[in-house]
Amino acid sequence: MKPISGQPASVAFDADWALAREESKGDIVGFYHTHPSGMPSPSKRDDRTMWAWVASFGKPLLCLIESNRVVHAFLYKDDESAAVRLAECERFPRGIIVAYDNDDAYGNDVDGENDGE
Repeated sequence: MKPISGQPASVAFDADWALAREESKGDIVGFYHTHPSGMPSPSKRDDRTMWAWVASFGKPLLCLIESNRVVHAFLYKDDESAAVRLAECERFPRGIIVAYDNDDAYGNDVDGENDGE
């Protein structure tokens, strides 16, 4: 993402760039921002913003929130559902962040531990 500016309770970024990138490459998987002194979970504003992006892009998206130097990942499956916190989120060198859960975006178990039992 291309940050433009940011202050507590207000962040601006280049939304036109994000839309153009998604239309040309289709590789936007989510958005990253911080809650410097807040809770490491989506705010009501985050929910509204992510629902709008999910509706616009027509696909599930991640919302990555950094708080107290820890990144937390939330999946927005559609433009109405509450965010689902993913089990793991880890930051690597060069700004790479990996987030995953034991379920896929549709709630199917992917680790093999719940094979119909």
